[in-house]
Amino acid sequence: MIEAKFDIPKLEASLKKARAAFGDTNKQAVTRWAVQVGRELAGSTQVYGKTGTRQKQQWAIENDARNVIFPVDSMRPSKTGKTVKATFQGKSSNWPKSRVLNNESEVNDWIEMNRTRRRARTAKIPLSEAAICTLAVFNKAMKTRFARAGMAKGGWLGASNQAAGMQTGARRIAIGKNFLSYAQKHGKFGSATLQRGDGFKPIAALHNKVSYSSSPHVLSKAEISKSIGFGLRATIKWYRSEARKALDK
Repeated sequence: MIEAKFDIPKLEASLKKARAAFGDTNKQAVTRWAVQVGRELAGSTQVYGKTGTRQKQQWAIENDARNVIFPVDSMRPSKTGKTVKATFQGKSSNWPKSRVLNNESEVNDWIEMNRTRRRARTAKIPLSEAAICTLAVFNKAMKTRFARAGMAKGGWLGASNQAAGMQTGARRIAIGKNFLSYAQKHGKFGSATLQRGDGFKPIAALHNKVSYSSSPHVLSKAEISKSIGFGLRATIKWYRSEARKALDK
């Protein structure tokens, strides 16, 4: 975990000087700042980080499912019809029909029903209490759940991209297409607004429509504060970099 403290008033003063030297208005500077904050918020949202998060999220999703479901190679009704005979790695066993999942919908319902741990996680249950399904059905359900990975991160990226669209001029801060690319498809869950605040100072607001994005264990207040600070510092750095490029021409 990164600990960071920012002197926001001092950084804001630096931003004001940098944007003035660049020829930007306060509105333009705040808009650029909002783009950087959205990027930082995406990285600060669980699963924490800016690289390798897709695999971590998929692992967590599958692990949650395997805590309560035992995928088998095949299954068929027993001779009595009262149970199901399941086969896994050449070994067979009988299971009650009440714990047999026949399709993707039943798999998802069983997982949701067993979210009993803190942070809506499943708890590992004994095999004698677990449900079964074929590996094919299990993989189909996981594919659907994997597709939803990165929704909270994607909301912030969508907000950041909307803020980016509010910039004017040729030189703009943007979110690269390869940055958390798997999450960018969920950008529709985010939006940005820019309005006039007290003292005619512009205020940018980033919005995330994913309900759990506001949960403290998904994005804490401390991480939000850090994202604002890191975003501000990154914006100042961008202005200085652009100024150097202009001098080199």
